Amino acid sequence: MIGSLLLNLLAILQALLLPVQASRYLSALLLVLSIYFAGGSVGSLVGDAYTAIGMIAIAVPAVVTLLFHKNPQRHFVLLTTLVTVAGYFVVASRNLATLAMSLEAMSLAAAAVAFYPATKEKVRTLTTYLIFSVFAAVLLFSGLAFYFAGTNGFSLVEFTQTPTAIVGLSLILASIMIKIAVTPMHAWAVDVYSLSSTSAALYLSNAVKAAAFLALGILASGPLKAAFSVGYWQVLVPVLALAAISVGVGAGGMALSDRAKRLLAFSSIAHAGFALLAIASPGPAAAAILAYYALAYSIANTIAFSSVLLIKGEEDVSIRGLSALYKRPLTALAFAIAMISLLGVPPTAGFNAKLFALFSLLASAQIPYAFVLAVALAAVVFTAATGYGYAKAIAAVARPPEEEAEVGNLSLEFLLWILAAMLLFLYFFPTLPTPTNLM
Repeated sequence: MIGSLLLNLLAILQALLLPVQASRYLSALLLVLSIYFAGGSVGSLVGDAYTAIGMIAIAVPAVVTLLFHKNPQRHFVLLTTLVTVAGYFVVASRNLATLAMSLEAMSLAAAAVAFYPATKEKVRTLTTYLIFSVFAAVLLFSGLAFYFAGTNGFSLVEFTQTPTAIVGLSLILASIMIKIAVTPMHAWAVDVYSLSSTSAALYLSNAVKAAAFLALGILASGPLKAAFSVGYWQVLVPVLALAAISVGVGAGGMALSDRAKRLLAFSSIAHAGFALLAIASPGPAAAAILAYYALAYSIANTIAFSSVLLIKGEEDVSIRGLSALYKRPLTALAFAIAMISLLGVPPTAGFNAKLFALFSLLASAQIPYAFVLAVALAAVVFTAATGYGYAKAIAAVARPPEEEAEVGNLSLEFLLWILAAMLLFLYFFPTLPTPTNLM
C-alpha cells in the first residue's frame, strides 16, 4: 500500500508544479499505476481485492475526465486528482474515522469540481451542492460523535449495542444517502449533473458515487451487520422504503427528460436507490454486491457521459442530438450496451448487479417479508419504467441525424469500445470481493 500512497502523492505534486498539458496525462498514469501497487496495509488503509475494485471504479471516470476534458486548467486537474486520491482512501479505509474523513474530503473537493468552469449561471448549482454537502457533513460528524459516545471508539468490528451507537450509525447512513442522491435528498444531483460541464458531471456522477457505494459496503460488513444481528433491523426499514421511492423518482424524471445529461442525472438517482437494496442483508456478501454494482455502474455511466462529450464537448445535448453517433456504428453500439447495462438487461454487468442486489433484499432474514416483497416489487416495476428513458436514448443513436454533426475523437471512442467490452466480460465473469481486516 505504501507504493500506492507514494504514487498518489506524486500525482498531486506534479499536478501543482507541471504544465497542465503534461500534468493531466501524468496524473492519469500515476492514478492507474497506484492501483497495481495497492497491496498490503498502512495503518487503517488496507489494499485487498475490494480496494482494487473500488479504485478501478473511481479511476475509470477519472482517467476519461483528465485525458479528454476540453481545455482544462491547472486547478481542475489538481482537484480531479485530489478527489480521486480521497476516493482511493475511502475504499481502502478499514476504520470508521478514516472512512468518514476521506469521504468528507472527497465531497468538499468535489464541490469545487462542480463549479468548474466558474460562471454566473453556475452559482445556483454550486449553492445547491454546498447546502446539501454541508448538511451531509453535519450528519456525518454528528453520527461519528454519537458512535464514539456509544462505542468508545471508531472500530468497525467492536460495535457496542447501545442506543447512542445506533443513532450515530443511522446518522452516518443518512449522510451517505445524501451523497449518493437518494430521494428526498436528490435535487442537488439533477442540478449539478445537468448544469455542470460534461467532464465534471461525468466525474462526479461516477467517481464520488462509486466511492460512496464502497463505503456503504464497508459499513454493511461491520457495524450494520452487528446492529442487524442484535435486532436493530428497524434502522433499515426507512432506508429500503426511500430506496424504492428513489427508483420511482428516477424513472419518472427520465421519462420527462429531453436532454441527455438530465436523463443521466435521474438515472443516477434510480441507481442509488437500487444499489441500497443490497444492504437489506448486511454482511460481506452485501459489500461484495455493492463493489460489483459500483464497478458496473461506473463503467456504463462513463460511456454514457463520454458519448455526450464526443458530440457536444462540455455542453449538453438533446436526446435527439445523440443521433450524431449514428455514423459511428461501433461507438453507437458501445453507447447502446451502456444503456442496456444501466437498465439491467443481460448479457451486461448491469443485469448481474441488479439481480444480486435483489437477491440480497429477498434474503433478508429479520425484516418482515411482506415489506421486503413490497419493496422488491416496487423496485422491479420502477426499474422497468426506466426502460422508457433508456429506450429513447438508444432509439436516438439508431436513426440518421437531422443535421450533420462532427464526431471525431478516435482515442476516446476506442476507450469506450474497451469499456463496453468490459461490461460484457463482467457479466460472464463477475467479481465479488469483500473487505478484509476491518479494524
